[in-house]
Amino acid sequence: MRKIFALMLALFLMGSIAGCGQSSDEQKAEPDVHTLADKLMSGLTFEDSVSEVSADVALKYYGIDSAEIVDCDVHISTGATSEEVAVFEAQTAIDAQNILSAMKTRQDTQIKTYFSYNSNEVSRLDDAVVEAHDRFVLYVVSDDSAKAEEIIKGYLE
Repeated sequence: MRKIFALMLALFLMGSIAGCGQSSDEQKAEPDVHTLADKLMSGLTFEDSVSEVSADVALKYYGIDSAEIVDCDVHISTGATSEEVAVFEAQTAIDAQNILSAMKTRQDTQIKTYFSYNSNEVSRLDDAVVEAHDRFVLYVVSDDSAKAEEIIKGYLE
């Protein structure tokens, strides 16, 4: 009986030790667009009301093919300001570059629009975060691009 107990205890301890051997990459959850968008929305301050739009609306809004994305989370202002948070996860690296191009086109269009409509927004748009991290593509227009970059890097890297 003592031998069986000692054997079971040894097996339990070996299993516990093996379980602790997981690398931090194995324990780290996969990034997702919704968590990152939530972190950006809660970590940044917006002048205008910025509301979530559906994926269908977002895809039409940016001119992106639904076949290029895994998921997205997009928040857009009322139009009084240029503030936006768009987080896309692309199917492939090539799709990410296509989405990034669409985000840059969006930024250019917004600059032209706000230049005549509300020129104060142009500096906000010029300082926007428009970038890709692997298959994640981001377009963030806010008053604090440095804070947005910090949130993005803290989550994706």
